[in-house]
Amino acid sequence: MDPTSREAKELETDIAYNGAISSRCFRSVMAARLLIFSCFLRAFLNCDKPVAPSTLKKSWVFVQVDPSLLAIDEEHSDLFMELTAILCTIQKPHALSELVAELLLICRSYVSLLDPGFSGILHCVVDEAQTAAEAFPRAFRDGTGSKDRPALRAMIFGWGNLRFLHFVITGTSVNHDYIMEALSSAMGKYDTFQDGITDTGSTADKDHKIINYLEKYLPQHYLRTESGKELLSRAIYWLYGRPRFVAAYVQFVMDHNFRSYHRLLTKYIRYITRFVPTDALAWEENEDPIGVTKYPLCPFDFARAEKMHYLLLDLVQKLTYERLMSGNLDFGLSMVLPEKNIKLVECGFARFQGTMMQDSNPVIDEPLVYLAAEFWINMQGRIWNSRHDVFAQAIGNHTLTANGLERYTALCLADAFKDYIPLSTFFTFANIGSFRGLSGRSARLVSCWYDTTNTFRFAPSSFPLESKIGPDGKTVLLGSMSPCHRIGYSPKDEGGDYDWLTLKDRAPFLFPHTNFGPDLLFRLHLEGSNPPQIITVALQVKLRSTTEDFPPSDILQAIRTCTPDFFWLNKNQKIFKNKTAAFNGDDIHTATIKALDDLPGRFFPQEPNYHSILRCLFVYPAVPNQSTCQRILQVATQSASDSHELSVLPVTSIQKLSDAVMKATGFHESRRLNARSAAKAAKRDTKSSPYPTLKAIQELTSTEIVPDLVLRDDDVSSLDPAGLLHQLRLHRRLDSIRHLRRGPIEYATPDGEFIDRKNATQLMDAVRAAARRYEMEESS
Repeated sequence: MDPTSREAKELETDIAYNGAISSRCFRSVMAARLLIFSCFLRAFLNCDKPVAPSTLKKSWVFVQVDPSLLAIDEEHSDLFMELTAILCTIQKPHALSELVAELLLICRSYVSLLDPGFSGILHCVVDEAQTAAEAFPRAFRDGTGSKDRPALRAMIFGWGNLRFLHFVITGTSVNHDYIMEALSSAMGKYDTFQDGITDTGSTADKDHKIINYLEKYLPQHYLRTESGKELLSRAIYWLYGRPRFVAAYVQFVMDHNFRSYHRLLTKYIRYITRFVPTDALAWEENEDPIGVTKYPLCPFDFARAEKMHYLLLDLVQKLTYERLMSGNLDFGLSMVLPEKNIKLVECGFARFQGTMMQDSNPVIDEPLVYLAAEFWINMQGRIWNSRHDVFAQAIGNHTLTANGLERYTALCLADAFKDYIPLSTFFTFANIGSFRGLSGRSARLVSCWYDTTNTFRFAPSSFPLESKIGPDGKTVLLGSMSPCHRIGYSPKDEGGDYDWLTLKDRAPFLFPHTNFGPDLLFRLHLEGSNPPQIITVALQVKLRSTTEDFPPSDILQAIRTCTPDFFWLNKNQKIFKNKTAAFNGDDIHTATIKALDDLPGRFFPQEPNYHSILRCLFVYPAVPNQSTCQRILQVATQSASDSHELSVLPVTSIQKLSDAVMKATGFHESRRLNARSAAKAAKRDTKSSPYPTLKAIQELTSTEIVPDLVLRDDDVSSLDPAGLLHQLRLHRRLDSIRHLRRGPIEYATPDGEFIDRKNATQLMDAVRAAARRYEMEESS
């Protein structure tokens, strides 16, 4: 733009006008704060007894956090705001500047009288600076006058000439360049901002830090009670991460007159994440109702994430859902994000692990952030697939640490048993075992644990497939609630399984160690039972294309894996030798049985050799599935005598949950049938054509490729070019399956589409090399 043009001059006039207004407003804010601060200090000077500097600081923080402490009536509840509004009417900028300077001198003199160790420098902390960084983005200009700047620059520039007052600018997503650019305009006057503060690391990521913070503000006599100790435990569990979580909760408590601490913590978590924690139901019964919330809590807002690079969005979704199912919260420790992913911090997903921005890369490890992100992601259909769709698409993906079908089954069961419902709605019972009337009982999913008083607790866990929001866009009509911030727990070793069995982990679902036996464990509370009755479900999950793929021998073996007498036993009836020392001197099998029997409130505890286990098999898609279920029930009558009930979970049962489940399971049924048919066709004659299409091969799993289809090095010499190309495609598929366990995909097998198909020698060499790699991989 030509600086001499009319448009340029009008823009310059507008910017100067904005600058004058902002200068008056920001000086009024500072003058009001200093005027009240001076009166506050004068009041302490007039006290008969000396006041410790620490008490002085704490009292001043309280006054600023809750201005109503200075109010004389409800109409004048914020003296800071009212005084600022009055001072803003002063039109002469020099008058405000002189007032601020004089008040600053008065405050310094008062502080020096109250605190002999005063250095002469006052500090002003400006938090939530991202608000100013986003307000009026084009109303101001940088130092050169060529770039748009938000109100943040005007604020910093307006306060940059105050001597003996140093500033700390903090915020979740403050652009550091904006701050430094604004500072460069003020540095020529007074060095009030030092080197620029970048201390954005969390101070509430250790248990003792959270406890120490709460002990400073909450009554000591309460924290020494059983309820108070439980509150500290809950705060450690839920508020881990950024200090703002703990600080905001303390402010919430202050605004409600230091009462109903557990109800307030539950409400705080619910407001900012849309998730309802149910781990304090018993404690909340002894507290007064809160009523109308005074403090306007704001939920997480990830709207800025829509502008992030799609790879970062994909990463956030993967980490969020991985945490939801596995319980892994330490992605910041085991999976350090690149420095360029600082955008994740700006959008609120991540934090800095160190105390200085340059000390560490961003990490994602906070329960509240995961909960809020999971809810937000699940509601963003236009950006991402829903939670259900993500897990449905991964049904056929299996790695050493995760099984797609098992996770999808847990997701569906979490929705199926979110409320009390007859067990027969989803389970079909076999006519074996002792009759205890389970098929006629209703039950719901629960989490179990011991609290800080060593009292057994259980509470409902509800994770619906789809969340629903009211017309106002805020009220949650249907959402998740649980005493645990995740659905599943995948322990790294057998000690983790024992922790879940002994109620040290409260996740509703356990994905046990491979040698345990069942693929999934969860607990159900039986409705109408007093005292409470709880049954543990041991579920075996099998991925089979048709009924014929699940012969009687496999059925009997599957039943065996979810029968308590065979937990941790190999095929030779030998106990798996655990490598941990978490079992009080018992072998792992004995310790597991004891843990099952020690579950408080378990179903039929008086019956000998009964461990309150409901055995269950889920075979998918096993077309036709109904025939498969009937076959299982028939074969079950031939199994070894055992008193534990046995049931099957038909696919038709979970298809009733929603149209999305019906569509997803139906799609996978047809896809696996087609892929299996292609595999069988190729197995019949690997030398002939046609071979399975590339699409069909891409749908095969490793169990279908190996050992049926992949030929050994010695067996490929007689293949024609079409057969060789088919083998390359299979090895490429194996490469893609392996990458799920090892990180970014790296194909070791060349793409046959780019090899001259007439060059049989080149094709043969590529296939033999792939076959040798596979044999080495298998042997290792």
